[in-house]
Amino acid sequence: MGGEWGLGASLTMETLPTQARGLFSGILQQGYAFGYLLAAVVYWIVFPLFGWRGLFVAGALPAFLVLYIRARVPESPVWLRQQHAMGDFWRQALFVLKRHWRFFFT
Repeated sequence: MGGEWGLGASLTMETLPTQARGLFSGILQQGYAFGYLLAAVVYWIVFPLFGWRGLFVAGALPAFLVLYIRARVPESPVWLRQQHAMGDFWRQALFVLKRHWRFFFT
């Protein structure tokens, strides 16, 4: 889940209005503390009933949330604009490589 955190935070900050980013950044950072509290509650409930295997399953459940997010959340507008501009970049890079191919291979 750690790899998804940074991507989700940047997607959130890119799509929010500039004035609201400070507040929502604080709320996102508070998610760590809430996650620790939630993990403690899950341990308190699940471990006595199912043992470590139950905790393993409970820990794997958020991975399914990642699959849903990846399938349903659209790309950020900033990323889409950057991808449109990258077509120009690759065309220019190939032109320079063609022109100076000897320098590239030495």
